[in-house]
Amino acid sequence: MSSVKPAGPDATRFKDQLDPAAEAIVVADSVSSAPVRPVTSSLRYRPVGDFQSSLPELSAVNFDPWRQTVLLVLGDERVEIQEGEWSSKRRIHVGHTGPIRDAKLAPGGGFLGVLRSAKMLEILEIDESEHSTSVQELVRDSHSSSAILGFEWTFPGELMVVSSSGFELYQYSGTSKNFVKKKSREARINWYSYWPEVRILVTSVGPLALRLYHMKLDSGADSLMTVNLKPKGNTSGVQSQATRKQITVFFVYGRAFLGYFDLTPDPPLLVLYRISRSTPSHSVSYPLDGRGTFIANTVDNLIVVTNVVTKLFLIFDMKNDGTEAVVSTARIPVQDENDIDAVIEWQPCFPDYILVGSRGMLYCIQVDLQALAHDMRENSSGLAVVTFLARRDMDDPTFVLQIVAEMMREGASVDQMRKAFDPLNSRVRQIGPSDTPQGMIRDSSTDSVNSLGSIGTSENNLNGSAAGSPTARRKHQAHAGSASTLQRALARSHEEFNATRRQLCTQELLFANVFEPLSKEATFPSVYLTSCLFEYIASLSVAARQTVQPCFHELVCDLLLRDNRHTELHQLVQYNVVEDSAAVARRLLARGDVYAPFKQLGLDMLKRLDANNEVADVLLNRGEFLDALRYAVSRSVTTVPPTSFLEAALQSGDRTLFLNTYKCLEDRGMMTAAHADQAVAGLPPGSAAGRYVSVFREMWGEVVEMDSMIDM
Repeated sequence: MSSVKPAGPDATRFKDQLDPAAEAIVVADSVSSAPVRPVTSSLRYRPVGDFQSSLPELSAVNFDPWRQTVLLVLGDERVEIQEGEWSSKRRIHVGHTGPIRDAKLAPGGGFLGVLRSAKMLEILEIDESEHSTSVQELVRDSHSSSAILGFEWTFPGELMVVSSSGFELYQYSGTSKNFVKKKSREARINWYSYWPEVRILVTSVGPLALRLYHMKLDSGADSLMTVNLKPKGNTSGVQSQATRKQITVFFVYGRAFLGYFDLTPDPPLLVLYRISRSTPSHSVSYPLDGRGTFIANTVDNLIVVTNVVTKLFLIFDMKNDGTEAVVSTARIPVQDENDIDAVIEWQPCFPDYILVGSRGMLYCIQVDLQALAHDMRENSSGLAVVTFLARRDMDDPTFVLQIVAEMMREGASVDQMRKAFDPLNSRVRQIGPSDTPQGMIRDSSTDSVNSLGSIGTSENNLNGSAAGSPTARRKHQAHAGSASTLQRALARSHEEFNATRRQLCTQELLFANVFEPLSKEATFPSVYLTSCLFEYIASLSVAARQTVQPCFHELVCDLLLRDNRHTELHQLVQYNVVEDSAAVARRLLARGDVYAPFKQLGLDMLKRLDANNEVADVLLNRGEFLDALRYAVSRSVTTVPPTSFLEAALQSGDRTLFLNTYKCLEDRGMMTAAHADQAVAGLPPGSAAGRYVSVFREMWGEVVEMDSMIDM
């Protein structure tokens, strides 16, 4: 939970400055020598909360992004709670028992914690009628040097109180109607920060030493790694001490990272450590641009770093090779010169919110992927852009497919196209509540021993020759098991607060936006398009394990027929590379006059598909009347009109054949001889079938009547 104190009731109000479509038009003084790109910003700041009406009496504001709650401290007696997209407002009278230093709402909204001083924390029970009842006061000994640094609600009915001498875990007891201390940890703590997304507590236990804990249900706390920060530049005075504002926690690509803004070197660095149970693993250090004060957010697995002094931001993607920013030295998108002054007050609310207390506004950061992709195309290959976008969430993926089509128009190699198809198709497999971070796209550049994701997957870091010994392996496997448990716990915590990732693109979208349009372009090489189609089909089968839609096989068939590659198509059908479908069978049959084997190939395909009616039609059209009749009778074909068989028999000129055909159909209930004008069963009287009844009577009426008399 993040909190800020506004500058006062006379602070300048926002004027819709962070409009989603706004361009970066403000020129800010920068201490950086790097050029600033004067382009439309790839970031947007969408207003999601407005508490300007409370500014005159506002003394502090807290925002809990996971529970979507804004808590406003109004003087020393009242707290206003805004939740439910801020349409619901409740004002709670908390009594005047001292100044309010901090206030936080418990999960479920049943309890409110109010920190009155460094020695006293009051817990209130609140109801829907906006009344509050004091449940308990947690008081420190006034003669002790221990001071309450803050408190956090970890789970429903569970509370953590952090003091300078350690932290205590409380749990609500329905029997005693108060919070009972369950556990405590003693440690010298200078300051702390809590990250509810992954329930990680970061404590400062020395000038450059941090100790991490993972909070668990039922007042549990597991010790994680201890990090000794090592600034890269010269350290002196306050620079030798890490402050709370220099520390952040990220959860990206299913991994938890500790971030440290190292301000000592030039340029400053954002240093990331993979969070684990044991020794911290340094993952990467990102160079920042210029001096200043930095804040960080994560948006769609991207790390957004803002320099609130220079008013510039950078965007990093941990999946990219190297440490170069995806977006560098770009201006914050605000509309007028007055609004840029408020940037210095920005308070990051992890993961993707910005709180501006003095303006009474809350913003959600969004990435304009289309603008970002446009900028990336200037310096990056199409494959790099598609791979980058395949990791993102987007409502409309058509512009990604446009880049894929553009790559093909530019003649990208078939291998490159396969590398572009794989992440697009793999992304589809990740959608669903059962997916876990282990299923995320991952490359070797982000894998390391002792990480939450890859702990226990390598023995390269085991010391000496003992690495291969049974004892070492057992220790390593035990360590890996505990780390995997931690990873799953962190992932569950993260999933509680994050929506399921959306599907990037479907086969239908890619067919409609890439392959079908290209196949209609007269100048586009069909041989190359066919090769790309084969790679896409292979990618679907291997990377995504999906059933390929028939439209892709039909298009392959069309392209091969267009180039008269009959023998190749013949082989592909035989080996089931081009899968069976009625549409493909029809295309083969239609080309049977040019390439004779297609006649039987298409017919066999229809038989495998149990397309009995079409098989009968094909045989009739070929003049193979008897074969068609035998097939229809053996497969109980009922939808082929009897008139088709009768007409074929009549045209043959063989009276006996016509008689046998008629009687065969009649015996199966498809004809009736009760009346001369009776049509085929199911057809109206007077229809075409009546003609064949009349013909039958003319040819064989007397014989049939005589046979009937003999039978009598």
